[in-house]
Amino acid sequence: MEDCVELEHDIKMYLSLETSPINIEFWEAMAVVCKHHLEMLRDPERAAGGRLYNKDVDESASKIVNGLSLQRLSELEDRTHAMLNSGGPVDGEFWDLVLKKITVAKAIVSDHCFEIILSLGPILTPRQNSARSTRLSSRTAWSSSRSGSARTPRAPRPRWAA
Repeated sequence: MEDCVELEHDIKMYLSLETSPINIEFWEAMAVVCKHHLEMLRDPERAAGGRLYNKDVDESASKIVNGLSLQRLSELEDRTHAMLNSGGPVDGEFWDLVLKKITVAKAIVSDHCFEIILSLGPILTPRQNSARSTRLSSRTAWSSSRSGSARTPRAPRPRWAA
């Protein structure tokens, strides 16, 4: 946890020093991902294996979000907010979890983050470059598997989330 807290401080420092809009977006995205991991570390009962963690619910929420493009994530986020604010009967706790997953996924699939990761290639150590290549190939496969118009959902989705 100490490493994650230190990383959070470093991200805040870089963010305060940054002037380039693209780099600012990158550091903001990193802050979102770091904050998500810190929340899990600070509340282990809600993290995987914790007393309040429900694997089936978490997997259902992840299936709704995983693999969506940035545009689709934004659309899903807007529809989820509208549904939660509609006053109709909904499982607010589940859809709040979906919103958290959307926020993290949007930070991860941000085009600016992807561009910055690509630009880091020449300055990384061989080990870091290998990890970068693995992430890039999985992101590319992930994006291309979800970009076709005739895609089949991996899990049943509410009518509005399709």
